[in-house]
Amino acid sequence: MWADSIDGAKQQIEEMLIEHWKDEIEYLEERLKEFQEKTNGGITMQVTISANGKNIQVEMSEEQLNELGFAEDKPETGYERAKYNDKYYYVGEDSDVRFYTEGNDSADGIYYNIGNYYNSEIIADNNARADKLLCCLRQWQALNDKVISQKDWQDGTLCFYNIKYNYSLDMLYAHADSCCRCLNNIYFRTREKAEEAIKTFRDELEWYFTEYQQRLDEVQNG
Repeated sequence: MWADSIDGAKQQIEEMLIEHWKDEIEYLEERLKEFQEKTNGGITMQVTISANGKNIQVEMSEEQLNELGFAEDKPETGYERAKYNDKYYYVGEDSDVRFYTEGNDSADGIYYNIGNYYNSEIIADNNARADKLLCCLRQWQALNDKVISQKDWQDGTLCFYNIKYNYSLDMLYAHADSCCRCLNNIYFRTREKAEEAIKTFRDELEWYFTEYQQRLDEVQNG
């Protein structure tokens, strides 16, 4: 009789928990629906809610998780998507930084999806300057140096030179690569051409290697 009473109590508690979480899930799903209607969709993630050994999965946005205290705060990088009606920055055709108000429309999505979208003006300014340097180096190499083809890279016996910075010696130098090619590096046919490029762009190169901040959460050692 006593055992039956305990089992009955357990059953009652389990039913109460399920009923309680059912209400919570309905509330969270309703909040999610409102959020998606407001933002025309958005990135969501699967969240598992456990109650008395039972797991129930719901979809929630990161913003909702933050509001409800379920997600850990992460340091901003400067690349996060802005909240609705907040300002974000992008780099225009003249390498000037401009801003729009986030409206969750297709234009905002285009800037975000091509990586030209920042929620920090500082990072937008820095990347505009860094990207301009890369474009100018690419142009300078094309106008002042010989072509380096895929066949040249595949040869395996040739060396090509790019610009690196030695932090121990605090100096720019021409680094030789053969066979291995780095992403988005500008290469020169000879060491002399690479050193000439260093001389031409020294101020911007020194800024890039010693001051350029790519993310807000970088540790800056002044």
